[in-house]
Amino acid sequence: MADAVVILDHGRVVRQAATEDLRASVKRLVTGTEGAEVLRGLPGLLDFSDHGRQVSAVVDDIASARPVLAKAASRPRKLI
Repeated sequence: MADAVVILDHGRVVRQAATEDLRASVKRLVTGTEGAEVLRGLPGLLDFSDHGRQVSAVVDDIASARPVLAKAASRPRKLI
């Protein structure tokens, strides 16, 4: 396994860190489509994908995304 990893996007370095640091902080989050707005607004968003009934986001620092996720989880939801 590599000691460090560099993530490129169209030739531009978007993240460089030790492998273990990346494993601890870069996370993929999956939710139903009702959570799309929250995921799109997460700090450190690297990727967002719509999979029909589910959406996913990859963030580069889960610690900075947690407060946004907690705030969204505490909001009242509209019942259908």
